[in-house]
Amino acid sequence: MLKLKKNVVLITIDALRADHVGCLGYNRQTTPAIDVFSKMGALCSNAISNGSWTPSSFISLFTSTYPLMYGGYNHISESRVTISEILKKEGYVTMGFHSNPYLSKSFGYDRGFSIFEYFSISINNLESRIRKIFSHLTFLGPLLYFFKYFLNIYFSKPYTNAVQINKQVLSYLDQLHEPFFLWVHYMDAHDPFIPAKKYINELGFNSVSSWEMCKLNDKINTASKSKNKSQLLSKKEVQTIIDLYDAEIRSVDDAINLLLKELKNKISFDDTYFIITSDHGQEFGEHGGYLHSSDHKVKLFDELLRVPLIIVGPDIKSKIIENQLSLLDLAPTILDLLNIPLPKEFIGKSFLPLIKEFEHTSEMDVISEGRILSGEDAYSYRTIDQWKCILSRNKVLENIELYDLKNDPKELHNISSIEEKKVTELKRKLMNHILLIEKTSENIDAPPFMEDDELIKERLRKLGYL
Repeated sequence: MLKLKKNVVLITIDALRADHVGCLGYNRQTTPAIDVFSKMGALCSNAISNGSWTPSSFISLFTSTYPLMYGGYNHISESRVTISEILKKEGYVTMGFHSNPYLSKSFGYDRGFSIFEYFSISINNLESRIRKIFSHLTFLGPLLYFFKYFLNIYFSKPYTNAVQINKQVLSYLDQLHEPFFLWVHYMDAHDPFIPAKKYINELGFNSVSSWEMCKLNDKINTASKSKNKSQLLSKKEVQTIIDLYDAEIRSVDDAINLLLKELKNKISFDDTYFIITSDHGQEFGEHGGYLHSSDHKVKLFDELLRVPLIIVGPDIKSKIIENQLSLLDLAPTILDLLNIPLPKEFIGKSFLPLIKEFEHTSEMDVISEGRILSGEDAYSYRTIDQWKCILSRNKVLENIELYDLKNDPKELHNISSIEEKKVTELKRKLMNHILLIEKTSENIDAPPFMEDDELIKERLRKLGYL
């Protein structure tokens, strides 16, 4: 009898940092459902993203190529091939559900999907005009918080929440034919942090008024884009923001729990692999900044790069994998799970042997990248044992940092001037990597950034990116 192909359910949670997940050591009950689920398969405790925000991370996750290859990550170049394209050619029904404009058709993320649903928050002319007017009313001071809060309540959050995403996903399951690849992306852990009071209460936090939520979200968003240290938040304000972030994580965990329960009634778990991960984390002042995007500096510290990664499915035993893994290797691993050959375009390697213990698999160093509009590129090289080297450069200046992750896990002490030999060694490796990037960029075929797409730009503004 012909053996049926296995299904894959890929769940990604925007902006979920690893150290705020219970099964990875967090001291709050932010992820009780994910924690239970992690015991059913492989929990990868040291997974590293290849970028510190959605566009740079997802390009590696979906195409197993580095972010800055082929002209960068503003759009999926035709020189890259997505895992959805490969699976569709293999006869899979490919389905994608999300609410992040950076992952929309405008950037090429619909490629290879039989069903691709980007649930955008509709922005009517009235809201657009009001927001543009408010952007110039800085003289109103504290009163501006009220107006911004009014917009968030009246016009809702700048993304579709996890509950609504679930409803849309489940509405398609009755017509689903196997084998399938289902990707679900949740935005609730992304700023602005305006959790339902239910989740604040469940985590036992002090009540936060709607006014205070609005004020703090506006303040941290402003501070994340400012070079002015006077914009820094107080310790109390940062802690309150973290409380709100954790409550949002709890709400996503609840949604994942409900989705898995519904899926269990619709599909065979014995024939399905489940993967839960994140694209990047969030910064809460650890290195002088906030959130995960910046107009003036690329940051590649672990609060942004370390992400959760859980793989559950047939023949995968319950275990904790402490080896360093890269999201660049996730697409190759998925194909390996399904016995599908890797395309020549993929750079990453499968870590399935490590998960299934077929053989000893050597750990890999991990490179992450980023670029800002001013022209600065940044690269980090993370060794398997203890070192991280960060190289930032533009047309004029170059800066290098070195951190001993074994003795300085929070990356607080740059020891590049002390460990000159190690800096030389790792910089050489980064320069070789940059040569690879530059070689592929000779064939740039990506279109201009959001060419004439005002609707996407408006949605990105609402999320605080533009």
